[in-house]
Amino acid sequence: MPTTKFRRILDPAGVESRLLYFSGLSNKYKKWLYFQACLRLDCCMCAKMDEIFQSSFIAVYENRMVYNYAYNCWCCMFDDVKTVYMDRDTLAAVQVPGCCTPACTHCSFFPTCCDICGEGIIFFGASVCSKRQQNTDMFANLCCRTWWMLGGLSNSPALVAAIQSARGEACKDGKAYQVVEMDPTKLVTSAQPAGMGKMEMS
Repeated sequence: MPTTKFRRILDPAGVESRLLYFSGLSNKYKKWLYFQACLRLDCCMCAKMDEIFQSSFIAVYENRMVYNYAYNCWCCMFDDVKTVYMDRDTLAAVQVPGCCTPACTHCSFFPTCCDICGEGIIFFGASVCSKRQQNTDMFANLCCRTWWMLGGLSNSPALVAAIQSARGEACKDGKAYQVVEMDPTKLVTSAQPAGMGKMEMS
């Protein structure tokens, strides 16, 4: 069988990285979506609200962070799934944003508007000169620091802790990534963390 070479993190057992943290978005975020729909008189969005909200999530694996902020256009729902690998510079610094903190980032007294649409986290580990950039919606400032935020969250301190723990373990000793050669048809599925239950594939 032909094999494929690709760059990824392997856990000690040599299988795909495990899911460490998973959460849907805050109910406050759902209310904000309803508010948007009402302002636009968007009946289609209101009708699909449960599907949009239930499809949105953020997950932390041993080697990557994956998140989806689903949205509606006309009568269709679209996923907007993005992946950030743990060795990307932007994940070197992540925290819950505060009043004008971290320095040289959002420069706002209320970066999440007092959490009326959910909590948030900010990523600010990269600079405009970083070699491992991430294709996310970034902002740059006069200090050459790049940063971006995720909002609508329900437990941002737990998410920050999961990201920091995963990155610390994955990048330990600078040997987390390696080039492996495997048969793509025989990849082991991700192991499930305790308490997650069985995940069905449709």
